[in-house]
Amino acid sequence: MNKNIEEIERKQKKLNQLLSSDSDESWVLLLFTVFSIAIAPFGLIAIPLVLWRNKKDNQFYKLIIFLAVLIIIYNIYILQLGITSSLDIGTTVNVQ
Repeated sequence: MNKNIEEIERKQKKLNQLLSSDSDESWVLLLFTVFSIAIAPFGLIAIPLVLWRNKKDNQFYKLIIFLAVLIIIYNIYILQLGITSSLDIGTTVNVQ
């Protein structure tokens, strides 16, 4: 029984460290990642910075990486759409 109590206390201590850790930037990085989708080309600059600051001991390490990859793909798509529409690439012209 003492073994179970010690294990529970150890897990509770680890959980408290994760939740109150000053070095854990996961919430800030997660919010920054999600808000970087609002201004599409901005994500091409912001996401590499987020990935650079993301550490394996962050609480949402894998989620931040997953969202960052999706947002990079989205930003590249939006940038490509903007370039092609501004240069009229891929449009057809009817001559009468």
